[in-house]
Amino acid sequence: MNKSQQERKRFNWPFFLFSACITLGVVGIFAYGMLNHKAEFTVEKYEIGKAAFESKVKAMLDRHTVREEEEKPVVHPPPGSDVYIPARNFDWGGFIVELERDQPYRLHLLSYDIKHALVTRELKIMKRVKPDKAVMLSFTPRAAGEFEMICGEYCGPGHGAMVGKMIVVDAPGQKSGAQ
Repeated sequence: MNKSQQERKRFNWPFFLFSACITLGVVGIFAYGMLNHKAEFTVEKYEIGKAAFESKVKAMLDRHTVREEEEKPVVHPPPGSDVYIPARNFDWGGFIVELERDQPYRLHLLSYDIKHALVTRELKIMKRVKPDKAVMLSFTPRAAGEFEMICGEYCGPGHGAMVGKMIVVDAPGQKSGAQ
């Protein structure tokens, strides 16, 4: 073995150490982000029958409907309220939810038929909903605007049309915030 072959087989320590430092830095940044991520909402599960949930939906509609938009009632419950949203094939309750920015709410979700998933990307909501197993999301909307509530779980041939609407407005006296 001549001298040039020995030089080729020698381990490149500077390159190895540089690569190891870069890799550890990237992994460290990723781990820090994962460990310090705070959920935008908390979740509680509970059991309730469809009839009992439907009576809560009806009471909410009776008490908090403020107007009609797109031929649907607009429900504006006060901050801190319980908001009941039923999921049934291709529909999120048949009403529009209007909430106030930076105010807490408890969203109660229940499927009346099969699995669904409420997804509202801009508000960072994504939660699966099963029949006869309600979930309560305690959350505070941080962005004002109009947002689609879509179904993130395939629920049949009309799945793509299962789109609801959530409006987040500034509270009275609150300065308008950027999205």
